Amino acid sequence: MKQIKISFLLFFMVNTVSAQNEFLYPLESIIEEGIEKMCVIHQKGSSLELSIWNPENNHSHKALLSSFTPAGVKVLPNKKSFSFIFNDKIRIKSLEKRSPRTLDFYGPYDITTIEWIDDQSCYFSAHERDHVNLFHATLEGDLYRLTNSTSLHYLYPQKVDNSLFLIARNADSYSLMRTEYPTAKIYNQCTLDKYKDTNVVEHMLKNETTEPITFSTEQITFLNENTLESLLVKKDQALAFLTMTSCTSGFCIGYSDSIERAQDTMTFSYYRITCQPEWALEELFTFNLPLHLILHKKGHTRLYESIIPLLPYYDVQTSSVYFVSLENEALGLDVYQYSLETHQKNLCLRSETPHKHYFTPRRFGNRLFCGGSITTDTNTLPTITLSSQGQEFHLCELKT
Repeated sequence: MKQIKISFLLFFMVNTVSAQNEFLYPLESIIEEGIEKMCVIHQKGSSLELSIWNPENNHSHKALLSSFTPAGVKVLPNKKSFSFIFNDKIRIKSLEKRSPRTLDFYGPYDITTIEWIDDQSCYFSAHERDHVNLFHATLEGDLYRLTNSTSLHYLYPQKVDNSLFLIARNADSYSLMRTEYPTAKIYNQCTLDKYKDTNVVEHMLKNETTEPITFSTEQITFLNENTLESLLVKKDQALAFLTMTSCTSGFCIGYSDSIERAQDTMTFSYYRITCQPEWALEELFTFNLPLHLILHKKGHTRLYESIIPLLPYYDVQTSSVYFVSLENEALGLDVYQYSLETHQKNLCLRSETPHKHYFTPRRFGNRLFCGGSITTDTNTLPTITLSSQGQEFHLCELKT
């Protein structure tokens, strides 16, 4: 049987198919006119539409012009703006502005999801020639290379306090690594780029940092890769979608990076990362996903964001991980809750209809909402209603 290699780094891909399946799923909350609302993605075929939805009155409106395809949406820390990736460029949209602004970076491509440090700066991984490296960017349009590896791929960066965690991939293994985020060096360079008077800059920086001040027209690599500390190594599975919740704990998924092309489902492991005092991976549970949702399959509409809407969701409020899994291939994805306290798995929502999928829920205040496949049956959520007043969403609320 022919095998194909799987990489979830490049997950924003469009496939053109005859089927026009629709999906609806919630993202993060955002503040509009002083009211907390929720960002919601509506996918129809290979197009995405982002709306702002108020769960209290079920009213919504479009957040972007239809000419944009908003992949990888992330709400900024101020909760009044969001970023997305369109045509391999980072766009920033304020709810108070009509149009998004574009950060024009030249060099890196295949940009993955953006992680915001504050309202002015972010970091991400992207391809640069034959390898994936890490970059730091600002709203002013500055781009700084964090790494410059020609042997390893640096993936899924996570900044916690002033530590940077990441997954490094080589030919036969995946490693969880840690180093110090070069905050002071980047601050120096940002200030140098902003002010051209060296005397002013030196005076400003003397009281801010002990880092030496240098002026150079060459592109600088801010991380010394020799300082990367390997915390643990995994050889029998690929590791992806690192999420660190503190400097000593986090989560990631594991999977086989090659599958038979004829397979209909794919099995993933969900790991908890701990340091007590040694770093270790603890498998919490496994889950199965239909391949036609995350990879191109003839006759199906896959998710534009691939596995992103189906990733497990760590809920701090209930100390649980919510996830979806296909337990009956004749039906659709079910929703489960895994308690980190009791280590028990509970079924929250079962699919009763073939190919009727529920997606991983997201928290909104004291409520949890999940999306999934859109149907015309209002008794089988989630649905979407088009009216003269705009869109009205009907997402499924989980009772906890």
